[in-house]
Amino acid sequence: KVSVFQREPVYLDFHISPISCHTGDDGEIMIDEYGGCGGMQYKLLPNRPLDQLGAGHYRLQATYPTGTTTEFEFDIDQVLPIIVQAEVQNSTSGANNGSITLTVSGGTPGYSYLWNDPAQSELPVLSQLAPGTYSVIVTDANGCTRQVAFTVADLTTAYWSVLLNQC
Repeated sequence: KVSVFQREPVYLDFHISPISCHTGDDGEIMIDEYGGCGGMQYKLLPNRPLDQLGAGHYRLQATYPTGTTTEFEFDIDQVLPIIVQAEVQNSTSGANNGSITLTVSGGTPGYSYLWNDPAQSELPVLSQLAPGTYSVIVTDANGCTRQVAFTVADLTTAYWSVLLNQC
């Protein structure tokens, strides 16, 4: 009597978790295995953990219980850095009439703001500013931050009068 066993095929689902912040290393690959007889082993080439991955190209080796190996490739994309640009309106004649209007891009949209002004403003526009330097911490939806500073100058206008001596 001869018995023939047919192995059930193995199905693998890969789930790639991207990095949360620019130059971060919290990316991860998760693997769901279906079918087969279990006992699969996985490793990244070169050998490293499947989590704490930065942006880049990776090769994953899957080893079946029989010793047969298969390689898979995947990419973890780099998240754009948070970019903060500002339109600064300078103060005139020492008055509190300067302003800073922010435009933010990159990171993961859903930005919050925290200024170092006396009111600890949380809006992208700061107005009625006296001359001085103002810093803001911009936080994106993933909790990534960028701190920048802008200077509101005093554009005091000097008036000159000239007295001409006429003969």
